[in-house]
Amino acid sequence: MIIRAIPEIPENVDDGNWEDGLRRLSDPNMLLLRGVAILHLTLTIKTASNSCPHLCSCSRDTVICTGQGLLRIPSKIPPETVRLDLQENKISEIRKNDLKALRHLKILQLMDNQIHMIESNAFDNLIALERLRLNRNRLRTLPDEIFINNVNLHRLDLSENLLTVLTDAQLQGPKSVRNLQLDRNFLTCLDSHVIATWTEMEILTLNRNNLSTMGQLGPMPNIRILRLAENPWLCDCRLRWMKKIISNSHLLARNTQCHRPAHLHSRVLENIDETLMKCSGIEKRAASSCRDASVCPPVCTCTKTTIDCRDRGLTHIPANLPPTTTELRLEQNQINYVPPRAFHNLHQLKRLDLSKNNIRDIGPRAFEGLKSLNSLVLYGNNITNLPSEAFHGLVNLQLLLLNANKLQCLRRNTFSSLKNLNLLSLYDNQIYSIANGTFDGLTNLTTLHLARNPIICDCNLEWLAHLLAKKAVETSSARCVSPKRVAHRRISTLHHSKFRCKGSEAYVTANAGRCIIDHPCPVGCSCLNTLVDCRFQLTGSV
Repeated sequence: MIIRAIPEIPENVDDGNWEDGLRRLSDPNMLLLRGVAILHLTLTIKTASNSCPHLCSCSRDTVICTGQGLLRIPSKIPPETVRLDLQENKISEIRKNDLKALRHLKILQLMDNQIHMIESNAFDNLIALERLRLNRNRLRTLPDEIFINNVNLHRLDLSENLLTVLTDAQLQGPKSVRNLQLDRNFLTCLDSHVIATWTEMEILTLNRNNLSTMGQLGPMPNIRILRLAENPWLCDCRLRWMKKIISNSHLLARNTQCHRPAHLHSRVLENIDETLMKCSGIEKRAASSCRDASVCPPVCTCTKTTIDCRDRGLTHIPANLPPTTTELRLEQNQINYVPPRAFHNLHQLKRLDLSKNNIRDIGPRAFEGLKSLNSLVLYGNNITNLPSEAFHGLVNLQLLLLNANKLQCLRRNTFSSLKNLNLLSLYDNQIYSIANGTFDGLTNLTTLHLARNPIICDCNLEWLAHLLAKKAVETSSARCVSPKRVAHRRISTLHHSKFRCKGSEAYVTANAGRCIIDHPCPVGCSCLNTLVDCRFQLTGSV
């Protein structure tokens, strides 16, 4: 049915002849039309509300989701959105499908989140994008060609992240960026070929990084803000171009100082005689691009195959480490997170020590790429939970130390890929139960430490008694903590018949393999499934 027009409904029946107005309102046709109008309005409002993501506010072509505690980019963002504000949330990843429908998006605000990973092709459909802010996040690297389709991008803010390297492959795509902010990162290398083509540059900030040199940039006639200070610049012949730019405008890059060579230390670059900026010849052997510039972190001590970063106050895992590294020592720092693929290029690494940090979380596939790793030391941290793919790809791992953490549970598949593991230490954690099958993949296990855990020796742990009876791998004298009838008994010597469940006890640990541990039934009550019956107890509180 097509309704061509809806007759005007009287707004005030008190005006004029109120009896006539009352008759009009009582007319069946008028009631039908009024109902259609209300239904139409309701559907319009409902459609509009459905197109705006939960916890966000929408108006015309703008979506605002500021400070809503979002853990990921919301779905159902209207495809006609031009401005999307997601700042001050807890977003950690940008997936390739999160923004794929937003072909009209021009402004994307993602600052002040916890973003540590951007999937390849995540911005491919943002063909209209002009301004992108990713500052104050946890980015350590960017995918190659991440901006390849963002040809109109003219403002890019990546300041206050954990970036150590930016290559031409990562920056290519935009035709002419006018505002590029990279300050307060950990950059040791910055490719300049793509940046040199952005001749309309107005703002470039590189202050507070670890840059010692940089390739020549092209002419920048519109440059009005250039910040280069607080970098350990090596003022040799390769930085003569930089001196010329600074000298030609006393308003740019003021107080940029040399760090090396020694005779130019702390000298202001624009005041140095250019003839003193010499090269010895070794520079010709320097890496031609950042892709080849794997470096020793400035605060660490490095030999040919060992990187020693013990007790250096590090808060994150260094990136762009030399691929020839066989031993990496990161113990006694303040690292609190191991992101996915944190060591993906270290194919020759054999020993990794992350003990005595403040690590709380380990990302999925955090150690992917470490095909040669045989020792992983993680003791003395604050790890409470392990994703099921935390140790994916560690096919040659022989020793895994997870003792002295705060683990409360183990997912069933956590260790499934560790076929060659010999020693697993879970000593001194807060593990209550372990699901049957958790150790099935550990076919070469010879030593297992489970002591100092509040283990519940109920019917769901009977499988462990059978396992230890066949293979005496538990050598730390682990003991039961509950139920009371078996408390303090050694697990390895307790007969499997003692692992029983009374009443509802089985439900407490039934889902341990999914990291779900229920509370035990209250003393004096009876419990069945989800029912707790305390009718006959004289309790004063719940």
